[in-house]
Amino acid sequence: MSATLAPIPAIKPKILIIAHGNEYIEVFSDTRDVAIKIVNVPNSTSIKGELLIEELLTLRLPPVWAKVYQDGRHLDGDAIRDVSPVDIVKRDGDIALLRTMNKIITQNNEVRPCLKVS
Repeated sequence: MSATLAPIPAIKPKILIIAHGNEYIEVFSDTRDVAIKIVNVPNSTSIKGELLIEELLTLRLPPVWAKVYQDGRHLDGDAIRDVSPVDIVKRDGDIALLRTMNKIITQNNEVRPCLKVS
């Protein structure tokens, strides 16, 4: 009887992109074996405009990057918005609430806290 081995998962490079509020972008990676291209495109409020922007982007990109774009190798996406002082205050309030809840739960020995907040 022969044993079949499970495939070894590929180790993916980790890439972190930080977009600062002043439009400055930083890219970090756990390897140098990755090529990164950052492109700024105009905003559009219509489908026709979006299609024109995609066409323009394809024409302006160097061929190797246009191929990556056209092949649909989209890995992830997210919206970027400004972080306001209100967001920071809300976050601090949420953390204070979690600390209080963890303290109450721990004191009552009901359940161990499931979220560690330092």
